[in-house]
Amino acid sequence: MKEFKFKIDNAISLPSSISNGIEAISFHKAKHGQIDILYLHLCNGQTLKIEADINTVSSSSWYEIGTLKFKIGKYADSKENLNLLNENWKKIKSFEVLQLIDPDDEGGLLAESGFVITNCINEELIIVCGAYPMTIQINAPFYNDDFEPEYDLIDYKREAYN
Repeated sequence: MKEFKFKIDNAISLPSSISNGIEAISFHKAKHGQIDILYLHLCNGQTLKIEADINTVSSSSWYEIGTLKFKIGKYADSKENLNLLNENWKKIKSFEVLQLIDPDDEGGLLAESGFVITNCINEELIIVCGAYPMTIQINAPFYNDDFEPEYDLIDYKREAYN
């Protein structure tokens, strides 16, 4: 089975970093108008930078699939389009990965292409690779832009992330 996992900086434990809560999100939009970098400003004082990455599934076709990559750090442009979140986002209930599974691909395919963070009142923040290459899509009660994921949400399997 071909597996395309999240690309995570070694210093990060995603579940424990995010379980401390999120104070704000911010993002950078590329010239085409889509989000290409997303920042989660965590309650522990860290900033989690999230970008999309493209993976070639087959060298004999254009079949590609997106995954996400994560880094912790301080970023000069991370305050652009800053959205402060309400207190409910400081209490995280769950962190789930969105996996795209394609058993019809030769040998099978699994790609970690997004995630869902659920807060204490069951509101969800969905972050997933976008339909436009190298972009990120956001679906949340506090974000009102178009939501165009790479695949329909029903195509992803939600799994607890360890």
